[in-house]
This record gives sequence, structure tokens and C-alpha cells, in this order.
Amino acid sequence: MRPNLARFHATSLDFCCDLELEPAEFEGLTSAFPDDKNYRELPWIFANSYTVGRARYFASAVVMPAKGKATALHVHFEFSRRRLSPPDPELRPLSDFLSLVSEQESERKFDCTVALEYPDKGWGSLVLLPMRLLEYSGLPFDEFRGFRAVKIEEGKTAYSIIIDRPENKAISHAVQFSHSSRIEASLADTILAQAVRISSLFIRPEEG
Repeated sequence: MRPNLARFHATSLDFCCDLELEPAEFEGLTSAFPDDKNYRELPWIFANSYTVGRARYFASAVVMPAKGKATALHVHFEFSRRRLSPPDPELRPLSDFLSLVSEQESERKFDCTVALEYPDKGWGSLVLLPMRLLEYSGLPFDEFRGFRAVKIEEGKTAYSIIIDRPENKAISHAVQFSHSSRIEASLADTILAQAVRISSLFIRPEEG
């Protein structure tokens, strides 16, 4: 997994799921690295950096017992363009975890959050911020700089998006949705593409 976040104005990509396993599968996964002191017991952390073009990224997966499930693991993936220090060299790379679960055919439901940031100039937003409530006085604030939109399909939330302009300059989107898939090498790119599609419904590059 090596998603190119910068290409789509994304700053971070997070998704997580529970892996419900048979007892033998659970035992096999949790004892996969018996000679590595960092991976004898859960939680496990896999982390590495990678470069695409001129941008450097940081990738990680945290594996821990799933709450209330005896033979299940909770896995949280994160990809980011922002990190203050490189990953610990004693940690195994994300590819080591992917190799453990690559043969599992079952689809998992992932809860996904993707953050994107667009420059102030050159983009037109469907939601105009800041927003003022001129007809009210005495409110403990001056303007709205953020807005959450929710799409409902068949009585369920299809996605939500938070549109924000903290300094009234850059336009940021935080897109949240669910996605069902196997854990495979293309998963991060597929989730990123879905987030970009949703984000594009609320912002457009300006012409000229």
C-alpha cells in the first residue's frame, strides 16, 4: 500500500476494521513472529515511510485485540504526509502484516476517514464559508467557519463530510464513510479514490 495523497490534495488517510477469525487462524496470526521481542504480544505496530514523486509519506498499522471478541483483531491503518520523526527502525514494515492476511478472502467493513486540504485560491466551494447569522445578536461567536453535511441513502448514512476554513484561507474536507473489501494491496488507493469522489461534489477547480 503506497497511496499518493499529494496528487489528490489529501493529507491523511485512516481506515480500520475487525478481523473475526477462527481460533486456529487467530493463534496463527498472533504467533507469527515468535523470535521478535516487539511482536510476541499484542498490540503490534507496523510502520514505515515511502516516497512517491517528491512527497514522503508515513504508513502504519496498529493491531490489537478486538473489544468483546475472543478470536478477533482490530486493525487501524494510517497514511500521512505529516510526521515529526521517522518510524522506529525496530518496527516491522506494513508489508509484513499484509503478507500475513493476504490470503484471507473474506470482505471486511472498514470505517474510513480521509482529510483533504485545498488552497484558498483556484478552488470554488459549494459551501461558502465563513457564514454569518446577521438576524441574531448577542451570540457568543461571530461566524461559522465549519459545516458538516450528511448524505442519507435508504435510511442510513452513506457518508459525511466536514468542510472547514479555520483561518478563512485553505479549505479542508474530512470525509467519513464505510467501505467493504478484502485486505489487499489496492485497498488504500480504492478508499482514497472514493473519498476524492465525495470531496469533488463539494469543490471544483476554478476556470481561468
